[in-house]
Parts: sequence; structure tokens; C-alpha cells
Amino acid sequence: MNKKLVVLVCSLALVVGLAIGMMGAPKVMAAGGAMPHPEMTRAISQLETTRNQLRSGETVFGGHRMRAIQLVNQAIQQLQQGLAYARQHRH
Repeated sequence: MNKKLVVLVCSLALVVGLAIGMMGAPKVMAAGGAMPHPEMTRAISQLETTRNQLRSGETVFGGHRMRAIQLVNQAIQQLQQGLAYARQHRH
């Protein structure tokens, strides 16, 4: 497996793990009405960057690159659903 792909997939796992771990922490609205979950929005942004990097790859890697893109998409969707849940439940 290409070293660059391995680094991207490991980075994805780290970002998702951190984001999921932070979802359970209590949050409060920041002064001035800032986003109450900046770590979640940062994680989504980082995952989108990772997805773009994976998409720009030229090698197929036996389907593993496409599977990584699918997993990144699932991670983004989960984070977005988590933010929606937090909004609905005023977290």
C-alpha cells in the first residue's frame, strides 16, 4: 500500500476517533454566539480535505482507495448527524 494512502487513512482514523470522543463532552455556547462544537466542524473540514486528497490519487490500490473514500464519506455523515442531534437537543 502506498505510504501516502496509509498516512491519510491513519489520519482519518485519528480525526474520527477524536471527534467521536469529543461528542460526549458537555458543550456550552461560546461568547458572541460562536459555533458550540468547533471541534466537530474542524473534523468535518479535515475529513473533506482528506477525501479530496484521496480522490486526486491516480492509483487504484486494489479498490482500497475507493473504500477509504467511502469510509470518509460515512465519517462526514456521522459527524453531520451528530451536529444535527446536538442542535435538536440543545447540546
